[in-house]
Amino acid sequence: MADFAPAPAPDRPTALVAALGELADATDSLTIAVERHDLARLVAASERAATLTAQIGDLSAGLTDADRARLDRERMRALRGRIDLAARRNAWLIERAWALDAATMRLLASLGRPTGDLPLQSYAPPPGPGYLDRQA
Repeated sequence: MADFAPAPAPDRPTALVAALGELADATDSLTIAVERHDLARLVAASERAATLTAQIGDLSAGLTDADRARLDRERMRALRGRIDLAARRNAWLIERAWALDAATMRLLASLGRPTGDLPLQSYAPPPGPGYLDRQA
């Protein structure tokens, strides 16, 4: 019969710093997914970031004063900066993608309409409801 010792309590400060590092990596994955228009990677990175955010919340809530004293403040500061920068970058990329999508849709919707003195009847949209595919 084997004698098993109970599992040691988790090292919360180390686990918190590791989770923050993984969150920073997940935000970088989000950037790559947006830049490459990779929906599968975007969804996976978003789900990973959500899971890590919840994990970080749980770890942070369970920190004792002794745990807080053991935190690597420099590493925490660096990770916070990296995550903040990535969040701003990703927000900008997504906003730019939405603006490009809206401009593209306006351009496509305006095709075939006569402008000025040059009627473009052969390019006019057919009568009835129109359809624009947004799956590009």
